[in-house]
Amino acid sequence: MKRKVCAWLLMVVMILSMTACGKGESEGPEFVYVPEYISLPADDDSNVNVMQMTDKNLYYSVYSWNEETMESSQDFYSLDLTAADAKPVKMQLDMDTMGDYMQMQIDSQGNLYLATRSYEEITEKDENGETYTSYDYENAKVEIVKFGADGTESYRCDITQRMKAVQEDEYISDYIQYMVLDKAGNVYVTNGDTNIWVIGTDGKLLCEIKSDNWFNSMGVSKAGDVYISTYGNSGQVLKKIDLATKGFGEELSGLPNNFYGAILPGTEKDFVLQGDSALYEYDAQTQTYEEILKFIDCDINGSYVQNVAVTQDGKILVYYRDWNLGTQEVVSLVKKPASEVSQKQMLTLGGFYINQDLQSSIVKFNKSNEEYRITIRDYSESMGDDENAYEDAITLMNNDILTGNAPDMIYLGSVNLQTMANKGVIEDLSPYLESSDKLKREDMLESVLKTYTIGDTLCAIPTSFYISTLMSASSIVGDEMGWTMDEMLAVAKSMPEDAQLMQYGTKDMILQYMIIFGADSYVNWETGKCNFESEEFIKLLEFANTFPKEYEYSEDMPTMPEMIQSGKLLLVDQSISSMGDYQIIETIWDEPVTCIGFPGNVGNGAILMGQDAIAISSKSKHKDVAWEFVETFITDANAEENYMWGFPVVKSRLEAQFEEAMKPEYEIDWMTGETLLDENGNPVESSKGGWGYGDGIEFNIYAATQEQVDAVKELINSTTTLYNADMEMYNIISEEAAFFFEGQKSAQEVAKTIQGRIQVYVDEIR
Repeated sequence: MKRKVCAWLLMVVMILSMTACGKGESEGPEFVYVPEYISLPADDDSNVNVMQMTDKNLYYSVYSWNEETMESSQDFYSLDLTAADAKPVKMQLDMDTMGDYMQMQIDSQGNLYLATRSYEEITEKDENGETYTSYDYENAKVEIVKFGADGTESYRCDITQRMKAVQEDEYISDYIQYMVLDKAGNVYVTNGDTNIWVIGTDGKLLCEIKSDNWFNSMGVSKAGDVYISTYGNSGQVLKKIDLATKGFGEELSGLPNNFYGAILPGTEKDFVLQGDSALYEYDAQTQTYEEILKFIDCDINGSYVQNVAVTQDGKILVYYRDWNLGTQEVVSLVKKPASEVSQKQMLTLGGFYINQDLQSSIVKFNKSNEEYRITIRDYSESMGDDENAYEDAITLMNNDILTGNAPDMIYLGSVNLQTMANKGVIEDLSPYLESSDKLKREDMLESVLKTYTIGDTLCAIPTSFYISTLMSASSIVGDEMGWTMDEMLAVAKSMPEDAQLMQYGTKDMILQYMIIFGADSYVNWETGKCNFESEEFIKLLEFANTFPKEYEYSEDMPTMPEMIQSGKLLLVDQSISSMGDYQIIETIWDEPVTCIGFPGNVGNGAILMGQDAIAISSKSKHKDVAWEFVETFITDANAEENYMWGFPVVKSRLEAQFEEAMKPEYEIDWMTGETLLDENGNPVESSKGGWGYGDGIEFNIYAATQEQVDAVKELINSTTTLYNADMEMYNIISEEAAFFFEGQKSAQEVAKTIQGRIQVYVDEIR
């Protein structure tokens, strides 16, 4: 197939509603950034990569593969962003002598700088003694090459030996991770380790600068000075590179918590810093920052941002690549007074670590809805570096949910749903589900809906889920799911003396497993009554105390399969998100297995772990709009063409997943494309996946049997307990249990103290 000419259509489209993105604050910013879209449709036969954006031009590379000649090619293009009818201009560069490029920079005069890597051809022999041409990938040549604006080569600086000279480990990357230009035209490159090489304007190595710490990124300030981000005495810091001293200037601290990479020249202050969800402007003199925009408020999924540039006239250019849809575009963000831009009514989705799939759905909703838009309040972004940062952020989120500052929708990843439901701040989704024309209750797994129902409130509907349970051979624990602590202890006593209950078991680990996955055994959330003075809980403390305080690792310790096959391991804790997760444990045991669950827990002892569940706040003023988004998100996530991790909540898609797991796959002769046959003329079944272990043993799974599928279906349909880890409760138990583990108190005394403390805690949160 001949490579198509890479024709890029320049489509600058102002979104119809003039939707603006700012700081996402409720009081409204004085200025906002309005997006203009430059669509960049990719050639079917090419891999396009935007490398740099300037005030006027966009520079990109095109990597192509020719099926007829079986050869690859790599070309560079520039595109004038200021002309509506501009055509891509191919840059005349001799790439044959350079190998692959790694980084690219353009200066104000149009000079092009490339960091390249090439390999020497070598001759090798295959297993049949036939010679073939390969490349010496262990010894790359790394060069910095400068081309003038007319495409002629100006200089070539080979830094290969300098990079090898600083190798202290067996493997040091020969990939140039960062490359920037300072105001004088010097080139700074680093492989991301601790060394920076500076090439002067004459193409010769000017100096080498070494840091005590790894680099996180490298960039340029508004004044044209080069800085790195690294870790200093106060967390992540910026350091100016000082050519005079061949070292670094003073540290600049006070950076945004979620700043992770790009250092850009500021529009009004010294720097623009890129976070995973926002851009910040940073003042070096005061060492303070201000959030200037959230990507999501500009209809941009921060996870798909590939490149950001700041122009001299204050525009922000974002190269955006949606890997799921296969689309890419450049978004030009233009700063305008907020009074000149019409605004939509805002809904807020709050939670911890909002993932890229959810962000994509929000972007889709915002682009299509002319009246409303959703913004994100990600509480993980408020975390600092202190040891209580996570707990403080959780507290902030919980306080917001329980007060007038509640987000309209709540992403449930880190929310204690039981507490929130008891407080009455979660909207019941049942009426919305009954009237929905997109989702029908009978089309979804009733067991999952019941698990998410607390009292009479259907709190949320996950897009998918998995099951966490303990597994063992049916010959050891029987074929019925669920057991008591006494039953588990009886089985444990029947095992060989040197057998282990669970691999890597310690006092704290066993206690943590049994409490976090079995808290409902000791707290009745409907009545608020606690039961930690029970004989069951005291036995749990005593059982946990039989394990070592710390697990002693050794290189020759047996692997999990070795322990199972020698009869020295009773239980395997397993997260089952696919048929393969169930099959692999049965394959290792080489006999039927039972999902026995966590002892004493409700029902079958297993825990349902929902994915991407979103609740609606009962305090929201836009509940119908929130439901419109939630039902669309669930529907889209369960569409057949979309990839999903875990078991789908929609029954038809789950059945299709089971049917696919039961379809056998067969070995194919890669030369002829024909199915391989065994000595009896039957097709040879191929593995659907395998798990390897450190001892060199590999276990493979094949098409699932009906019995295996039925076992997983029974597990799903009988799981009634929702994962709702209350770390505050566990911390209380762990703190008090330590007195028993250290021999300072009896199990009964500790249980009494725990009962009192947690009863007070439960009464408070109910």
